[in-house]
Amino acid sequence: MSDKVMKIVAQAASEVQGLTITVGDIKSKTRRLEVVIARQFYHYIMRTYTKQSLWTISRETKNNHSTVLHSVKTYNNAVGFERRIFDRIYNVAFPQLSGILEMEDFQLELEKAMQQKGLDEAKKMMDQKLQREVGKERERTNKVKSMVFEYLRSQKVQGYLIAGLTKELEEV
Repeated sequence: MSDKVMKIVAQAASEVQGLTITVGDIKSKTRRLEVVIARQFYHYIMRTYTKQSLWTISRETKNNHSTVLHSVKTYNNAVGFERRIFDRIYNVAFPQLSGILEMEDFQLELEKAMQQKGLDEAKKMMDQKLQREVGKERERTNKVKSMVFEYLRSQKVQGYLIAGLTKELEEV
């Protein structure tokens, strides 16, 4: 999973900086500024949005745990040129990353549950997660439906048209 995150970060950093940055570059020891920025962004994302330890993150990029801490600090304190680059990479990468990061965290929780409590507990966790996701999706669907109905009412759409749309929306 971390390789997927690293690949998305490399692609976003390449796009934003107009250079080719690969996963191998992020894992390498190079100090080229464009690669360092991509590596720091990767460290920031993994440390901030996952439950992975410093040691695990640093191992993936062949760095020391203190390098990961420094990367997070650099990201948080960035100003000027660096801040604009980080923000642009974030805007390009994060829409693709959000679901992957959530799954990565869930995978870690699941592995822990399997090790500590066994297969039955892991199955329970998966069922609970699925129920939460189904509930969230239902909530989002209902919110969209109510927004459409409200818009139609505000536009004073004729009654028979609203009735037909209501029936179609209820089938969704």
